[in-house]
Amino acid sequence: MGIIARQSTFNAIWIYVGIAIGYLNAGHLFPKFLGVPEYGMTRLILSWSSFALLVVAPAFPAAMLRYMPRLTKDQQVSLLSAFMSYSLVVGLLLSVALAIAGPGVWRRYDDGTGIFVQFGFLILPYTIALAYMSLWDAYLRLELRSVIATFWTEVGARLPNTLIILAYMMDWIDLSTFFYAYALAPLVPVAGMWMMVKQRPRWQVRWWKEIPWRKWKEIVVYTAYSAFTGVPSLLYRHVDMILVGKLLSLAKAGIYGLTILFSVLVESPFRAMGAIYAPLMSYHMANRCYQDARILFMQAVRGAFLMDALIALGLLVNIPWILSWIKPAYSEVYPVFTVLMWVPLIRALYLPLNVVFSYSPYYRWLLWVNVVGIIFNIMLDIWMIPRWGLRGAAVASVMAVLVQMMGVWGIGLRKLGDVVYVPDGAWKWIAGVVGSYVTILLMAQWWGSMDPRFWIVGNGMVMIYAVVLWRWMPEIKEMILRKRS
Repeated sequence: MGIIARQSTFNAIWIYVGIAIGYLNAGHLFPKFLGVPEYGMTRLILSWSSFALLVVAPAFPAAMLRYMPRLTKDQQVSLLSAFMSYSLVVGLLLSVALAIAGPGVWRRYDDGTGIFVQFGFLILPYTIALAYMSLWDAYLRLELRSVIATFWTEVGARLPNTLIILAYMMDWIDLSTFFYAYALAPLVPVAGMWMMVKQRPRWQVRWWKEIPWRKWKEIVVYTAYSAFTGVPSLLYRHVDMILVGKLLSLAKAGIYGLTILFSVLVESPFRAMGAIYAPLMSYHMANRCYQDARILFMQAVRGAFLMDALIALGLLVNIPWILSWIKPAYSEVYPVFTVLMWVPLIRALYLPLNVVFSYSPYYRWLLWVNVVGIIFNIMLDIWMIPRWGLRGAAVASVMAVLVQMMGVWGIGLRKLGDVVYVPDGAWKWIAGVVGSYVTILLMAQWWGSMDPRFWIVGNGMVMIYAVVLWRWMPEIKEMILRKRS
């Protein structure tokens, strides 16, 4: 137990250090020292590569985590070698295809700055590097069972970007070198993880024939299904960015990318809670302990929404001051965030239900609800972005997640009534968050978002909310204590 506790502590430390470095990079250094279109290009490389991974490494880490414990040591290395070979070959073939057709493809997306034409091809090298990083991360977690993989993926993957932007800030490298280094930065954790495994005796590349054909067929089917089910999540996170870059400009994509970064921070409490909530829910559902699952579900829904709301309200007050440290071009982030912040808050109301679906016989319903929501999101984006710009993109996302929430809750109440129910007093605490949101916006309107009175009174309200929230936290403490036991 001492080893588990120590590993868990270091794992959490590296995750939070990585989050801090990532925010320093994407939330401050990049937008401060890059031009707005150049910053937008870095966000689009990330968004496009997320889709390219579906071709270059379709759900390979999930397949490794599922099947490697069932394979011999030689078969494990064979599986990793096969996945690495596939990612490299497919990545190179796509690179050749885009080298031939690339200029015409990039010009269709370019906004007149020429940045996408010049650096768009870096999406594929970045994707291959990400694919290798995810493969070695999965293998290292299974092979060494230590936090070293977390260090490399959370810290080792982000720290090179800090050094790159600092070198650009000091004029030691030009813009082209910056983008090349940015695209190849994920190779740093790959090299670090490779050295960790290479030190172990008897490690060598194995051919795919180590694994029987029947097992390969099972692995391929599972990989394809996992990749398909992962598409809605990827689309939710990146479709707005890609369409903003296409329908507006790289500069607008940069502004929207920074807004998305703040909205992702809002969702961080539930992501942390999920490490405790998901295993407990899995246990209760597997053992048909529906009453315990029902109590746990209520605690997760209320806790996720209220804790996410605390982060959202804090950002609602402080983002204008954060933006003042960057550059005036990002002033549009704040009005867009006042809309987009509701995306993670609405998701907090149904993501705990998604976990229940995942451990029930009705998990396929979740896929179709997500597909409907994403199609609706794309249609709204195409209609609203050209008319209302970034706010149109934000409103489209809010409406899409509302559709998903209604679909998930409607099916959940019908199919999973033993576990799923509307928590008591839900309308009261949702109304409390909405009331706090409206009050802060009215104060910003009366005094101005940069007025010291707004900052002092607004943060005072957030602190009062935090004190009230603390009185509603016993269920979260209970979840933590039950996890430890």
